[in-house]
Amino acid sequence: MPIRIVAAVLAAGAASAVLFGTTLTGTVLLAYFAQLPLFIVGLSHGWPAAAAAGAIGIVGVLTIGSFGLTVAFAVMEAVPVVILCWRALRHRYGADGKVEWYSAGALATDAMLLALAVMLVQAIIFEQFTGGPEGLEGVIAQIVPMLGPMTGQQDEAVRTLLAAMLPLVPGFAAAWWFWMTIVNGAIGQWVAQRGGMAWRPSPRMADLEMPRWVSEFFAIAVIGSLFPGLAGRLGENMVVVLLGVLVLAGFAIVHALAARSASRMLLISTYLIVIVFGVPLLLLAIAGALEPWLRLRARFLSGAAPRA
Repeated sequence: MPIRIVAAVLAAGAASAVLFGTTLTGTVLLAYFAQLPLFIVGLSHGWPAAAAAGAIGIVGVLTIGSFGLTVAFAVMEAVPVVILCWRALRHRYGADGKVEWYSAGALATDAMLLALAVMLVQAIIFEQFTGGPEGLEGVIAQIVPMLGPMTGQQDEAVRTLLAAMLPLVPGFAAAWWFWMTIVNGAIGQWVAQRGGMAWRPSPRMADLEMPRWVSEFFAIAVIGSLFPGLAGRLGENMVVVLLGVLVLAGFAIVHALAARSASRMLLISTYLIVIVFGVPLLLLAIAGALEPWLRLRARFLSGAAPRA
């Protein structure tokens, strides 16, 4: 292995460990980008380089942190990046001799499956930690006093809100993990391409197409959320994760529309509205869920007017 690649692997592993280790200082913002150095080296020099950098990062986190923190780094950061780099660099040659790269939609689906695995583990841990409804009440009783003095009515409202939201923490955490993985991967590919080291071309957001079974699985999760007990809570958390995934499919529709109209302002305004108001995220998720049947993205890209 050339010395420059060895240096890049060492630097990526060390940087990833340092970024993840900032959680020990109580700062989590930088930790969200712990995957970025691994993505850069993996998309520039291949998935074995990402695996080597991940191993170095694991040793680094073990040096500065606890065994539990090291396991979290390995499971949440290093291993998923290696898997996604391996998948991203898969390719084949078409009948015309051109290289066909692993699609953006397939990559997003892989990230979704990893996010669902993360959610499942977190949901089981959460269930064990709270020990059911009685345990959840105990957790709420510990949280409410930390929020400061409140009137009786406010106290009741806060307890009701916490009782509804706390069981969904694994789903929201996994959905956030999914999006940060997508963001880190996109930035990593951009850096690799700008440096002239990217192994594959960057896929267009407008070309992202989720398989139909993702929408069908979302419908099954919605039905599952209606069941009582653990099955219902798993269904609810799956709905949260899949909503986050379908938002990505909704953004692909917006990018396709922007490509058709050649309007960057449409993209800028959409992202600004989402950042400021947040509500359009649900509309994007609904559009993403219905895309396999409406085919809006494909119609926009082809220039044909979508059906009403």
